[in-house]
Amino acid sequence: MTGTESATIADVADDGTLRLDDGATLRLAGIDLPRRPLALTAAQPWPPADAARDGLRRLTTGAPIRIAPTNESPDRYGRRHVFAFLADGRSVQGEMVAAGLAPARRLPGESECFQSLLAGEKPARDGRLGLWGGQQAAIAEADDPSLLQRTGLYAVVEGRLVSVGHGAPMTFLDFGRDYRRDFTVMLSPQVAKGLAAAGVAVDELTGKRVRVPGRHRGQQRPGNPVE
Repeated sequence: MTGTESATIADVADDGTLRLDDGATLRLAGIDLPRRPLALTAAQPWPPADAARDGLRRLTTGAPIRIAPTNESPDRYGRRHVFAFLADGRSVQGEMVAAGLAPARRLPGESECFQSLLAGEKPARDGRLGLWGGQQAAIAEADDPSLLQRTGLYAVVEGRLVSVGHGAPMTFLDFGRDYRRDFTVMLSPQVAKGLAAAGVAVDELTGKRVRVPGRHRGQQRPGNPVE
């Protein structure tokens, strides 16, 4: 990969943010570290998030790494999004996914290594490693009522798409006829544009079975959207 630069990681925050020895901050592109459910207090442990943070610390803290930024501008938290590599050439993201410490996630501008990360996720999921050892290992049906209890958690949901709606600015994928009660996926404009660029015509998905990974956000449309 071209355009890499050297960096030294001083610490890893609870949300997976990497802090460099010069004070700059990074976010690993292409993966989504587990986050604590919103219902938990700061004092309550959450093993998937704790394991991901500790695993990332073991991989990176104090070690020289190479980073390849995905864009020039930082995100709204001031972090640059990067792909990171250890001194022996191993991908930091690849190591996290293979250990079941983080799922692959495709975001706009971060698709370069997504397919390889997704392929590396499958053995971890099949082997029920790390975060895949519990409920998240299963693919939930869109009409599963237990999804209501999974706000803030990563989920993989599958079902037949009933309709596609366009709001301002979100696109809504409805898996039931009552969006106030049934499962709904919210696509941001960036994700919708990324799908279109990849040749996925969202409006043509109606009536097809669709599998969606993402973080469950609770009732917001109202509905049960995954971002």
